[in-house]
Amino acid sequence: MHKRILIVDDDRLLRRTLAAHLEQAGYRTMTASGGEEALLLAHRTQPDLILLDIGLPDMDGLELMKEMGKKGCNVPVIILTGGGSEEVAVQAMKLGALDYVVKERDYCDVILHVIKEDLKLYQQFEKKRLRELEKRSGIQKVQKEKTVDHRDSILVVDDSVL
Repeated sequence: MHKRILIVDDDRLLRRTLAAHLEQAGYRTMTASGGEEALLLAHRTQPDLILLDIGLPDMDGLELMKEMGKKGCNVPVIILTGGGSEEVAVQAMKLGALDYVVKERDYCDVILHVIKEDLKLYQQFEKKRLRELEKRSGIQKVQKEKTVDHRDSILVVDDSVL
């Protein structure tokens, strides 16, 4: 299964270049040039990861992260920026960003490496979180069954469907 990545950046050439690079590496990509478009796409397509530029024309990346959180869109985010600012990086991480990448000369290769590592860590975190939820709720066995869309799943607990 190919991971779906939403690239949000106001620079059209950067979006196309990054999308081509990621697709060549086996990822499926979607692109958005601003915050409102990104909100709609994220809600409609539920990507596995969002690459998010800080400087967008209609809202900055941190505002977009806040809006996504309010709307229940809990997709992992990697922040992209043209200029590194420790303050912005700290704010992004507090809002839940997985990572922060400065767009430098050969950033495409760096981003590919960061995506692979961050997705691996995020999956490990989610598995651990699920196990902890199972322990706290007293559920002995949780089983996920795939349906037509891989995003839809059925939670089976003691032969009951939730």
